[in-house]
Amino acid sequence: MDVKLLEQIKTLNPWWEYGPPGIERYKDPSFRRELFYDVLFRIQTSENDQIVSVVGMRQVGKSTMMRQVIGALLTQGVKPKQIFYIVFDDTFLQTQYKNEDVFERVLETYVEGILQTQLTDANDQLYFFFDEITKLPNFEKILKTMYDRKYSIRYFITGSSAVELRKGNRESLLGRVKEFVLPPFSFREYLAYHLDDTKESTYILPLLQELREARMAFAGNLDLDQLYLSTKDVFAALASGPKTFISKHLRQFVIDSGFPRVWDEGESFLYRQKFLWEQHVGKVLYVDLVEAVHIRKPKELERLFTFLVDLNGKECTLPQLKERLGIKSQITLDRYINYLRDLALVYRLDKTKSPRVAEKRRSGLVRFYLTDIALRHAFFKRDVNVFDDPHEIGGIAENLVCVVLENFLLLGPTTSDSLGYYRDRNGKEVDFVAKMGAHVLPVEVKYRNDIANLHALDQLCADWKLSQSIVVTKDFDMTYKNGRLSVPLWFFLLTF
Repeated sequence: MDVKLLEQIKTLNPWWEYGPPGIERYKDPSFRRELFYDVLFRIQTSENDQIVSVVGMRQVGKSTMMRQVIGALLTQGVKPKQIFYIVFDDTFLQTQYKNEDVFERVLETYVEGILQTQLTDANDQLYFFFDEITKLPNFEKILKTMYDRKYSIRYFITGSSAVELRKGNRESLLGRVKEFVLPPFSFREYLAYHLDDTKESTYILPLLQELREARMAFAGNLDLDQLYLSTKDVFAALASGPKTFISKHLRQFVIDSGFPRVWDEGESFLYRQKFLWEQHVGKVLYVDLVEAVHIRKPKELERLFTFLVDLNGKECTLPQLKERLGIKSQITLDRYINYLRDLALVYRLDKTKSPRVAEKRRSGLVRFYLTDIALRHAFFKRDVNVFDDPHEIGGIAENLVCVVLENFLLLGPTTSDSLGYYRDRNGKEVDFVAKMGAHVLPVEVKYRNDIANLHALDQLCADWKLSQSIVVTKDFDMTYKNGRLSVPLWFFLLTF
């Protein structure tokens, strides 16, 4: 048995030596992401025989969530030695062993040094937590082999968004993995996080919980009438009291980003913005991507991303984009765009022509939005005053709504759900069209002091025979009439 490796593994699993209190040695925050409860339920469910996977961008809290799940299991009485946690991007593992040997050596050391019985003979339920498993070559085959042997093990794995770029037989895991996507903090989570130790917390936090429950109910029934009835009292309570407090945090949110590590990087917003760009653009493109697909020209991909940062929300055609950037091949451009999407840096929205969920042909017209608007402000070095800039605020509001809608679609049961936009021959536009199963929900953003007209939205609803729609406003009251929910941006972000 490898004694040095055993000592390293013991360090990663302090509950083996110190019992359940050992988890506290990680000093993880007590705040739990909303996805935590879904993931914990999947791990606990006795009928569940799928590998639980959480993927997401750097530093959104995947590892923290994994250890919080471990803490919950320990609190519930799971024996410490039945929980095995390993981080595959650990420097010791990366430098001391060949990549192809790491998993076998780690597993052997745990079985011989800690479990002290063969996996086939284990009587108690085991829990294996594999953090950053994509650092292993052929991780799909390793997982498939372990899973198919039917050990009494429940698996929880994490990986960066670049896992989608990995070359390998991902089909081998079909049906074996339940995948969750952990996005950057939503504004609702950001607000809840910053409510700790404030006088507003006891009043606002229960209301946020009501909104979470209303969101989940809406994801199941897609009934705006029910959503309005279940949230109107919450709106009244927030609008009459802490709205100013909420609005202040929203202004800061568009600069702080949804990455908690950034919030702790000192008081200088310029330093935090530099850190944000380096961690979530530089390292993603020049480390994660290069490692995943061995791309030869990451600088060219960074040029494309910075152009999309500037273009944010504006319509373009792919041939125009290719010509503007001097990219020779349309195939190369398409591949680059897919990289940026798989790395969770941008959303691509295609112009939609019909209410059909899956169209046979795309129009060739597209819009791109950032997965976190703070990346744009980091690039252009903008502070909280950007929220007062009339040239920027419309785009900020649209981007915030786009992110919320994209994350809401993750709650759907199918992968065919999509978000697009609509523009007729006369140039009349509807900002977003969400297609969810058999349901189509148009969403228009009107972040201004007055709403002149909604002709495009009205016409789209009439032509496509849609009974429901949403208008996101600047600061009007929330109303619901004839199937249309009108809701101010701050409350939309807290609800959806």
